Amino acid sequence: MSTSEFVARLRGLKEHAPVVTLSDEERVRRAKQVMLEKLDSHTAMDLETCVHCGMCAEACHFYESTHDPKYTPIHKAYLLRKVYRRELSPVRLLNKLFLREITAKQLDEWTELAFTSCTECGRCDLMCPMGIHISKAISITREALGAAGAAPAELRALEHEQVTQGTLFGIGAKELTQAITELRAGSGTKFDPEVVDALLDLLGQAPPEVPDRAAGVKLAAPVPRPLSGRRKPASWAPGS
Repeated sequence: MSTSEFVARLRGLKEHAPVVTLSDEERVRRAKQVMLEKLDSHTAMDLETCVHCGMCAEACHFYESTHDPKYTPIHKAYLLRKVYRRELSPVRLLNKLFLREITAKQLDEWTELAFTSCTECGRCDLMCPMGIHISKAISITREALGAAGAAPAELRALEHEQVTQGTLFGIGAKELTQAITELRAGSGTKFDPEVVDALLDLLGQAPPEVPDRAAGVKLAAPVPRPLSGRRKPASWAPGS
């Protein structure tokens, strides 16, 4: 594939995104299901620990370039925190009296916040004085949005191609096999024969099935890398 062909595919990628036919109720149900499945005790503690100090905003280049409060990193996890407080919090019965259910409209609004306006760089994790892993919460939000058909159109188009054709930008196992074979034969570079044979055998298999949209978006979205552990008090010492 030439550079011009690749650029053309990029420009027309959005047009190939499948149409979302789910009802609003089903979209909300799927988003909540993913959030509840992914919420563990560590993430719950993070959501409970946040004191809304705003220090994470100073670490986010999207906020720093706009000074728009909606780009504050912890705000991007608002939908996840809302579901947690209504469904899993120790005071969830009380919270349900005051917190409304998330809506399909909010899911669409969070597409920009969770995908377009976050690179999962992890700077907010490092800045947080409470040691909260905000990037993990945003990653869970991304998966939930993907399950609800609220991922960016470009990602949905790539996921659709991977699931239905087993290719990415038209390149699949056949093209990769050909490239590896040519490198092995004429590049002069030494390859481990066992590794090459194993890779060729793998490429000769049928592409794995992606069971649902959440899994597809998870493959396409950046993988969060926790960059900091929970900070211990300054007076802490082993054995104290």
